[in-house]
Amino acid sequence: MKPVHVIVGGTYFLEPRVKFFENPVFFQNADVVTIDRVDWEQVYKGKSVARKADIGFIFGIKQWTRKMRKKRLTPKEIVGHICAFIEKTFGSKMPIGFLNDLEIRSGSSLTGRLHKALFKRFNCQFILLREYLEGKNYDGRIYPFAISSVDRLRLAQNPVEKSIDLYFRGDNSSDDRKELIRAANRIDGIHKKLKVYKGGERSEEKIPEEQFFKEMADSKICLNVMGNGYSCYRYQEIPSVGSIVATKNYPLVVENDYIDMHSCIKFEHGSELKDKVNKVLSSKQHTRDMTEECKSRFLKYHTTEKRFADFISYLERLA
Repeated sequence: MKPVHVIVGGTYFLEPRVKFFENPVFFQNADVVTIDRVDWEQVYKGKSVARKADIGFIFGIKQWTRKMRKKRLTPKEIVGHICAFIEKTFGSKMPIGFLNDLEIRSGSSLTGRLHKALFKRFNCQFILLREYLEGKNYDGRIYPFAISSVDRLRLAQNPVEKSIDLYFRGDNSSDDRKELIRAANRIDGIHKKLKVYKGGERSEEKIPEEQFFKEMADSKICLNVMGNGYSCYRYQEIPSVGSIVATKNYPLVVENDYIDMHSCIKFEHGSELKDKVNKVLSSKQHTRDMTEECKSRFLKYHTTEKRFADFISYLERLA
């Protein structure tokens, strides 16, 4: 692979829950992937970064856009600052790729404008989109690139010996969460541990991550419910601790996704969730089989190492 200069903005993928640039596959490619982490102020003030390869990639803009919104910049102005930074750093002819890590809900007014500018003004050969949705008409150069997770299977337990049948804990960042947890609480005859709390990241009811992952690992089935966007960390974190993921059937596209009633539970409404949870829990063998399938699919497709290998395959397309 030819050397690539990757500009990294503040992004979900940098969090310890993912560690995208701190995994063995990254270190195997460290000689050809040069990383520069760029703070939003550098973009805002129009300061370039010294070019370190003949191919470039901009990986994540979440922090840049969030900070510039606090400056009361419009989507047009934010796109202008990002494009000016790319122009000064990479120029208009250098082959580049781009990862857009914004949520649909908060980034919709900016995303379409940004994508058009990237394809029109630069030699942008593809865009990887964290929240790629079914049914939307995307440019053929835009591809889904879902969140991944570090492997926590050291926490995995024998599925039939777990003390909790159905688990969720999270803040009240969406109405969907409150509605679905109310529906889950109406499932009788199983041991549930379900909590939606106020206050977000700073809430006194938020528990330490170590405890959170242990509680998920001690649960046979864990709920994934959208928060600020469709793409939540826990979608891959649930399999990462050896539990079965149960998720509302959102339009989010995840390549090599989990398969309903084979390696996960997917549902449209509360009554379908109830029926499928009861069916999975009605047989110890069914619970074991689905748990193993969920773990297996996670290890095969959705660890951070696997996602970084996918990223390398995209970088190899740049020329």
